[in-house]
Amino acid sequence: MSSYTYLPKELSAATELDNNKIVEVALSFKKTLSLHEASKILGTDNVNWLWVDTSTETQVNEYKKEALKIVNERQVITKSGASAYGFKVLDSDFEIGGQYFLNVIKTIKNGNYHNNVKKLANSINEESSPKVSDIRISGAVVTGTPKELERFNNIDIIRASLIGATVDIY
Repeated sequence: MSSYTYLPKELSAATELDNNKIVEVALSFKKTLSLHEASKILGTDNVNWLWVDTSTETQVNEYKKEALKIVNERQVITKSGASAYGFKVLDSDFEIGGQYFLNVIKTIKNGNYHNNVKKLANSINEESSPKVSDIRISGAVVTGTPKELERFNNIDIIRASLIGATVDIY
């Protein structure tokens, strides 16, 4: 678990960069979304990666307890990157990528990482047989020119944003 004294909001800075750049921006949401909800809110253009919410109810309760302890310090609790899972958006369709993600879980479930994969599957659906409709998204990675990314500025579900890689278009 990580703590920050503020949440970065770099999306607007990314959209003000020179338009001859391709910019990657990580987005964190205020609440989790189903794949269908995320697709409706974000659209599929320029969305490359979706972060899967794998927080169990126990973990969420621990985050809340921790947040209450430090409320006076004005810090914000966030999930550690080491326990972040996600998948690439395939063919501009969130559900195709989600199904691929679940297929990978099912394939490696019987290998050396059985316990870790079972925990992951259980975090999506406690019956260990998750369906695409069970997947909840906590964030996304979007990539495009500053002009292409402008449309994300008006989405109120975005909690925080952080600029990643930027490259010049040649």
